[in-house]
Amino acid sequence: MPDDPDVSHRSTFEALLRPWQDGPVDDILDLITDDYAGHMLYLADGERTGDEYPAWIERYRANFPGTRFVIQDQFESGDRVCTRLKATRVDEGRTLSADGINISRYDGTRVAEEWAIWTAWRTT
Repeated sequence: MPDDPDVSHRSTFEALLRPWQDGPVDDILDLITDDYAGHMLYLADGERTGDEYPAWIERYRANFPGTRFVIQDQFESGDRVCTRLKATRVDEGRTLSADGINISRYDGTRVAEEWAIWTAWRTT
């Protein structure tokens, strides 16, 4: 899929969400460039590399099982896609949600760089 010229940046972003929910974690490596850089405000050093991506997803899924992501808005301009998302999960019978903004920069059909910021989990 990543080398298919008919694949849109938006569909690549949707494919990126599958491993975060329940898809095969290593599929993420087919969707990002070898020199991928993730800039995440909530990380201690603020950065995530492509090599770290699968392990990051596995830790996330272990800590926040059953999380589902819904794309609420998406805008594309050139090689960038801006996505507004909502994440939801159930913890001890309470439904929790968080809102996020992700800006993805593409090199061809693969994500080369991302900037993300999320709200804290809250009861909904």
